Amino acid sequence: MPIHTIAIFGSGFAGSLLALITKKIGYAPIIIEKGRHPRFAIGESSTPLANLQLDQLCTRYGLDAIRPLCKHGTWREHYPNIPHGLKRGFSFFHHPHPQGFRYSPRHSNELLVAASRDDASGDTHWFREAFDAFLAGQVAEAGIPFHDRTAVQTIEAHSGGWHIHCESEGKALTLHAD
Repeated sequence: MPIHTIAIFGSGFAGSLLALITKKIGYAPIIIEKGRHPRFAIGESSTPLANLQLDQLCTRYGLDAIRPLCKHGTWREHYPNIPHGLKRGFSFFHHPHPQGFRYSPRHSNELLVAASRDDASGDTHWFREAFDAFLAGQVAEAGIPFHDRTAVQTIEAHSGGWHIHCESEGKALTLHAD
């Protein structure tokens, strides 16, 4: 039975990205996911700093297939079939306690901040169902073992590592990690 140097629980944005990075730096990751892709997930929007950080991670670890997702323009050019939206700005509303938000004709309790200087460099709204499925596909292409529809039952410390006892589609499964 193969020994993995790192076990990652969950294959969303963070789990898939972590698996890809750890493989690039020489670890043998495995992903254990209780769900299955594509799966329903609420969307999220990127921010200029999140895009910059993702771009830096892609550059540092050679994640060339993911880099186009850092900006609306390159995403649209490279992956037109992965749904996403253009993030035009962020809205903030003052909600004083205890009465909550109250409309003001002068908009004195509202703030709109532009997200990007143009559409090509714009931030994106990630439709997480498609975005996470794309990342899980990148994990599979990288040859990282991926166990979906797998529920962790117990984790036991063992000399030299961990035994992860799971149930996958009604069958017992034991995985090992250092």
